[in-house]
Amino acid sequence: MSINWSAKPAEISPQQAAELVEGPSGKGLVLDVREPDELKATAVKSDKWVNVPMSRIQATSLAKALEEAGLSADYGKSEDKPLVMMCRAGHRSMTMCKLALDQGCTHVANLNGGIINYTTCMKNVTSS
Repeated sequence: MSINWSAKPAEISPQQAAELVEGPSGKGLVLDVREPDELKATAVKSDKWVNVPMSRIQATSLAKALEEAGLSADYGKSEDKPLVMMCRAGHRSMTMCKLALDQGCTHVANLNGGIINYTTCMKNVTSS
């Protein structure tokens, strides 16, 4: 799998996101930046897909929001801990990718099309 990390931010497909976090290397994390009430509609079943709302990240910083969620603040800072941002359609997650880059991250990608695109391509999604 080849991701162009030099693109700022990188754009990846649902298949690339799944491979990055669930594949053989399994080093990545998908950060779902939707607000809690949005998760009722669709959610991904995986320990590597974590919800940290955009409002929480904006209120503190990405590193602090990750730590508050019990995660390493190193996600997004190396190829060993890539970070994929996701929202409903990909717009808010792109904003969060740009924020992460401004805060020193180097390995951040936006899930192209968000959960809407992901649900059409993948099977590990629940919806109400």
